[in-house]
Amino acid sequence: MIRAGSSAALSVFVSWVRGETPQLESQHLTGSKCGVSCVQVFNRIQVTSSRKCGMKAFLLTLVVLCCFGGSVGDTPANCTYEELLGTWIFQISNYSQKGSVVTSYCDQTLPGWVHDVLGNNWACFTGKKVQHVACKHRPITPELRKMAAGLPEQWDWRNVNGVNYVSPVRNQASCGSCYSFATMGMLEARIRVQTNNTQQPIFSPQQVVSCSLYSQGCDGGFPYLIGKYVQDFGVVDEQCFPYTGKDSPCSVPSDCPRSYISDYHYVGGFYGACNEAAMMTELVRDGPMGVAFEVYPDFMHYKEGIYHHTGLRDSINPFELTNHAVLLVGYGRSQETGEKYWIVKNSWGTDWGEDGFFRIRRGTDECAIESIAVAAKPVAQL
Repeated sequence: MIRAGSSAALSVFVSWVRGETPQLESQHLTGSKCGVSCVQVFNRIQVTSSRKCGMKAFLLTLVVLCCFGGSVGDTPANCTYEELLGTWIFQISNYSQKGSVVTSYCDQTLPGWVHDVLGNNWACFTGKKVQHVACKHRPITPELRKMAAGLPEQWDWRNVNGVNYVSPVRNQASCGSCYSFATMGMLEARIRVQTNNTQQPIFSPQQVVSCSLYSQGCDGGFPYLIGKYVQDFGVVDEQCFPYTGKDSPCSVPSDCPRSYISDYHYVGGFYGACNEAAMMTELVRDGPMGVAFEVYPDFMHYKEGIYHHTGLRDSINPFELTNHAVLLVGYGRSQETGEKYWIVKNSWGTDWGEDGFFRIRRGTDECAIESIAVAAKPVAQL
């Protein structure tokens, strides 16, 4: 789920505990800024199948263990159903360790951890510390690398031979509708590209917020699933269903024409296959695309320049966290430093950032910006 403008919580968190013998995985994450050393400890427990406790558990993010202890994969598709069925992950606060045996402090639980109705403590575990194994990313194919090498050194759909193909920056306000604005912005720009700017639609993000059963309105959604919604139901213009920034009822006038898409897909072919070269190729060839990344508190203070997050990340998690969807419109390289960057359109109004846009590091998957790009092919009106 992508929620615009919100800080990311830890991606792995416990809801219930299934009474079984656990193994604990822990790692110290270290980082420094301005000479100050920062240390944060994350602990995870994998439960085996021998039932010894009387508790029950369930965790939504079961597949995180695919990248631990010898079972290494770059996407959940690398895990078998049987592996997922017996995998349970937990996070605890403090613990003591003697050799490889680790025991949690039962009276010091994280927020959200409680006792069940039988009085069992959900954070009381003993287990083994196991080795963390880093995830492997899908390599760039020689064909894609060759295509990317032939692309221009810089590209900006706001100025291609003096022509702007990007629709105006808008403001999503206090509604978590970034996914809708990013997708509508992509379709608007791509129709401009297809028609050489003879058609300049402004689509209705509110229709997606109010009507799409593939998302959760102002509570968030995924650009990929909005591609499915537009393919199935079409989208009307802004003037037909104006933006309110609220979870208002679905009331699209029946006489409003709808625009559709013929295809939508993850850039790279599937989730987990995205990379810088694939994004550059898609961008120059077909137009702006929806991307998602993780908004950290320091991003809220961005004003100009090339953004780079300097705080700690949870490197134990094989999934790439994203909580905000935006529109990728270009790329370039700093003349002063040589640093590569993406040019991105936000949906926080023109007073934010660089007139509503921002630049972010390119080629390093900064804040997961290169993890989950989505593209679609809109059908222009005849």
